[in-house]
Amino acid sequence: MIGIVLLIEILRDAGRGGDFIGYVYSGDLVLNKQNIYSDPLNTWPPFFSIFSVPIALLDQVNGYLLRLIWLAITIIAFFDLGNRLFKMIPALKGINYRNSYHIAIIIVPFLISFRYLLDNLANIQINIFMLWLAVIAHEALLKKHMVKAAFLLALSISLKAYTIFILFFYLYKRLGSMVLWTLSFLVLLNCIPFIVFGYEMTIHYYDIWWNEIASVPPTVHHKNQSVFGAMQRFLTGKFPGHHFYVNLVEWTPELAKKISYIIITLAAIFPAFLFRKKTTDYTLTYEWIFVLTAVPILSPLSWKAYFIFLYPAYLILYHYIFPRNQNSSGISLRLKVFYWISVGLTVLSTEAIAGDEWSDRLESLSVITIGTVILLVLLMMLYNRINRLTPNVINHN
Repeated sequence: MIGIVLLIEILRDAGRGGDFIGYVYSGDLVLNKQNIYSDPLNTWPPFFSIFSVPIALLDQVNGYLLRLIWLAITIIAFFDLGNRLFKMIPALKGINYRNSYHIAIIIVPFLISFRYLLDNLANIQINIFMLWLAVIAHEALLKKHMVKAAFLLALSISLKAYTIFILFFYLYKRLGSMVLWTLSFLVLLNCIPFIVFGYEMTIHYYDIWWNEIASVPPTVHHKNQSVFGAMQRFLTGKFPGHHFYVNLVEWTPELAKKISYIIITLAAIFPAFLFRKKTTDYTLTYEWIFVLTAVPILSPLSWKAYFIFLYPAYLILYHYIFPRNQNSSGISLRLKVFYWISVGLTVLSTEAIAGDEWSDRLESLSVITIGTVILLVLLMMLYNRINRLTPNVINHN
């Protein structure tokens, strides 16, 4: 049934422009030697436009077929990253697929993330590929394939900068070789625009991208579910994208932005303290999942499709909050209740369930942001339990 739904979805979405049209336009501007930021859809670093050149060329041949292939690979990428996550989490090994409850450990997190998979398909976006690169990179890191891991992470950062939070995490964990290799590849990849555009034009492009795109005040629009978007809606009187205002005060956007930074800094103290030590591969992966979960709400601009990054958290939390051995779980009802509250906030607010009007209102209330924060809190609450499982209980090999 899921396969049929996905097949119908990709056949339908392949006829849409979606955000994919921005990738095509970016590549076209490079081919035509025009200013890559003359199109407002291009909000990505200069390297992304060069990456989009093959997309633009293939679009000239057959746009529908190109989108069909892109969407098919998107689904393959999503299933592959799920498979790699299972292999990275030793506690999930040995699941017996013939047991219906064990199947639930796979199906339930997948269905929870299904909304975001469909969002990425409908808008023909690249976010699943960004998560895929991050997952393969971390898997390579665990296997000590440092150069491969660093290149893939550097590639993802060069395409869309928000995975840079993962590099900050590796830096904090004192993974020196990984950080140095990643920085080296970042320099190399971002030298490519200098070769393609020339020195002066590349500097000009980076200046535009940083000052006019990356550094602008976060959008207040209800579809922006980042912490910054939420604070702008709650603390300023700016137009939230429709008539439903939720602001408690009418402070300036600059003050709201400063308050956002203060809240994020204070909230980061506790996980930073917990993550301060070098850890086993398994605990490192758990901490890495925490960072992946935080990426969407820490990015200044986070449309709903970005929240595909929550999939690893829903996967691992489902395993520990609803363990196969119910008699020895030791999990309180409170954790289970908050898990499903998070699911309700992040998933049930979709237009297909709440309707267009109420979905917009719920997004104005930042329900996806709040649901993500609940996930982060749950990950912290189970952190000590994860540590008790390592290294004696789990075979790290």
